[in-house]
Amino acid sequence: LVNFEVFEQWTKIMIRAFQREPPSGHKKVTLEQLGAADKELFKYMQRETRAGIRMKADGTFPLQEALRLAMNAPEVRLHLQPLQGKEVASSSTPVKRPRDNQADTPSAKAQRTDRKS
Repeated sequence: LVNFEVFEQWTKIMIRAFQREPPSGHKKVTLEQLGAADKELFKYMQRETRAGIRMKADGTFPLQEALRLAMNAPEVRLHLQPLQGKEVASSSTPVKRPRDNQADTPSAKAQRTDRKS
């Protein structure tokens, strides 16, 4: 129905989108975006092959042709674009919070009242 090499092109497109560094002010492409793109790809292929997926008289496969079209369709590629927003650094220093037994010390109480002022 679909040649392996043709379907492998779609896999490579998704991997490149996932690994690509986003422009400044944008986030990396997420797994959810990849899933949405894949879902939209199959919806597109479904619409394009309503007449059937059997090999045509000229030897072409409708599903394979639909896949080639779907891989470049704007409604599919849209999901592979980096979204606006700040990338969260995973190596940032966590904020330390006081332990329960330290929350009622005199110095902790003084710090809380200083912040309220």
